[in-house]
Amino acid sequence: MDWLYKGRTVAVRSAILGPGPCAITFQSARFDGVDPNWIDQQGFAETFFSKRGLNAIHVLPSHNHWYQAETEAVVKAITGATKGRALTTYGSSMGAYASIRFAPAIGAKRVLALSPQFSIDPEKAPFEQRFTRFFRRDKFVADTFDSAAYDDIATYVIYGAFDADAEHARLIAEAVPNSQLLPIRFGGHPIGPILKESGLLTSMTLGLVLKGEFDEREFRSVLRATRRQSANYMRALYQAARTRRYSRRVLAIGRAALEISALNDKLRGDLASRALDAGDLELAKRALSEADLARIDNKTRLRLGAKLQRQGAASLAAAVLKDCELAV
Repeated sequence: MDWLYKGRTVAVRSAILGPGPCAITFQSARFDGVDPNWIDQQGFAETFFSKRGLNAIHVLPSHNHWYQAETEAVVKAITGATKGRALTTYGSSMGAYASIRFAPAIGAKRVLALSPQFSIDPEKAPFEQRFTRFFRRDKFVADTFDSAAYDDIATYVIYGAFDADAEHARLIAEAVPNSQLLPIRFGGHPIGPILKESGLLTSMTLGLVLKGEFDEREFRSVLRATRRQSANYMRALYQAARTRRYSRRVLAIGRAALEISALNDKLRGDLASRALDAGDLELAKRALSEADLARIDNKTRLRLGAKLQRQGAASLAAAVLKDCELAV
């Protein structure tokens, strides 16, 4: 590993191993506070590229500044090390935003952006509530996309179809020519885990970085065939179904989600309660069998205990209610 640039709030590390194409990755936001040793963090997808002996350069931020700092130095460091190479920028969320914004300046012709933001400026993206605490108007001085600069850049934007990411994607498509939007129903944020579980993340990344190729038809086909084996997808699907009060469908989805251990303890408790309402004691027992009951909130446990007692499952009711009333 060679350092191309070490700044106060951003660093650029090279893992170029030989001739050929190169990925430029931008690390995602982190929510565990500012790490004083941030410069030692792994780059985005660093293990993925290093295990395969592939060329990469990793851009590392000191904190969640949406890459608004030291941009000229970052561009100079990357371009100085990648002359004559085919470049693909790559990132997720904050890193995906940077992968789009930096692509023209560093000469990348392909962008793989997972769950990117168009902006976190409340005036530009008033629907964005998740990241506005990181916005500083006096610091966000490079928060625009020059549409003319993207004419010969293929930008692939993959995102969850039913949340704020969809609105970000729409705005990106308006500002960035040649954007290919690839929404995934119940994809959530970030979209990467579903792609990884389906095997698409590996094939898609390698195809773009090594060959500059992306087959949307194949992408859609594989996603349809594998999405119900994704714990992240099934968890999101169950959460969406229960908010829409599709009782019969919720139970069917919940049953399928249990098959791949997709539900957390809270959702297992929710499924058990719904199953008991439908008179399906066996499904309720199954939902609770591997749950950590202490992680289910007291209100739900009290409700479950009463329902189980009414359906003659006294021993399970006692287990659900154990220590519960004392904690209320």
